[in-house]
Amino acid sequence: MKGSFEQLTGDQLAAEDLRQDTFPLNSEYICFEPSYNYIFGWSIGYICLENTGDRDVTIAARQRYLAVSPNPTTYTLKPKAVKYFDFKGHWCFEVLEGRAGDLVIQDFTTFGGEGKHNELKML
Repeated sequence: MKGSFEQLTGDQLAAEDLRQDTFPLNSEYICFEPSYNYIFGWSIGYICLENTGDRDVTIAARQRYLAVSPNPTTYTLKPKAVKYFDFKGHWCFEVLEGRAGDLVIQDFTTFGGEGKHNELKML
């Protein structure tokens, strides 16, 4: 698994993206690299999350560097659940309920996604 990941607060993410009005500042975020960028578009990547905790964790997909972040689609990972999500472009996960520290990235790539796992509407 290649890639860089970080857990940020809303304050840190807003400062990094230079957009104070886009991300709720009191939330936690799981940030990851964008999908591979070709000259005329993005490839489809994927990320696999596992909830290692004993409580549900609800996440929302947020696109990075947008002036306005639309109402995101949410997904709840049950305890010990593993789920793949495809994505195109630059995204992060906002943790709406539960603990961000319970989420572990099990697999990740910036290309090679099939577009089959679009529950969070990141394509």
